[in-house]
Amino acid sequence: MKSLLELAVEDESWRSIEILEAYAKHYGKNKGWLSSPQAGKTIQELIDDSCDNLEGQGLDLSVTGVESVIENMLETLEVHFEVPEGYNDLQNALQSVENIYENYKNLKINNPEQEKVMTDVISQIKNNIEEMITNG
Repeated sequence: MKSLLELAVEDESWRSIEILEAYAKHYGKNKGWLSSPQAGKTIQELIDDSCDNLEGQGLDLSVTGVESVIENMLETLEVHFEVPEGYNDLQNALQSVENIYENYKNLKINNPEQEKVMTDVISQIKNNIEEMITNG
C-alpha cells in the first residue's frame, strides 16, 4: 500500500484534504481518534511548510527532488492514534460475555429467557463498540 504522502504526490486531489481527514480515509481510521500538531492543515500546506523548511536549510528547490520534500515531511509530521477511554474495557467485556454465552450453550440448558438476556447483552456491547468507532 502506498503511503499517504506518496499518494498525494501522485494524485493532486489528496492535497486539498486536511491531514487528519486524509489519514483517516487512507488508513481506515476514525478521525476522532487521531490528533496532530498539524491538524487543520491540508496536505498541500504541509508540502509548502516542508519546502519552506528546506529553503531555510539553504537548499535550492529547483534541484531538490520530491523525495527530499517527502522525507522532510515524514520527519516533521506527527499523527497520533489514541484509543478512546473505555474502548478496551468494552472489548474485554464483549469477550467475557461471549465466553460465558459459549459455555452456557455447551451446557445445553434449555432456558430461552436466559439465552435472550445474554444475546441482548452481546448485541448491546457490540452496538456500543460500533458507536464508539463511528462517533469517536
